[in-house]
Amino acid sequence: MVSSTASDGFRSGLTFEDRLANDVATALRSTGYPEFQTLDVAVDGHDISLRGRVPNFYLRQKAEFVVLGIPGVATLQSDIEVAR
Repeated sequence: MVSSTASDGFRSGLTFEDRLANDVATALRSTGYPEFQTLDVAVDGHDISLRGRVPNFYLRQKAEFVVLGIPGVATLQSDIEVAR
């Protein structure tokens, strides 16, 4: 399992999981939502886990939608909390 935050590493020599973690972090960052910068990303094969907190349900759904649209992602476990 590989864990990452919204940082992008040097891609050559990386494992599939490392590249997928970078792709997820890059996709979340490219949305422009600063709330996504603090989400934790974990990768296990083609399975992604997201953890963190966002201020509303819309942003939770948006993050999930973005990740599920990335080639190579098979499943998503979303542990994103919505602030109350």
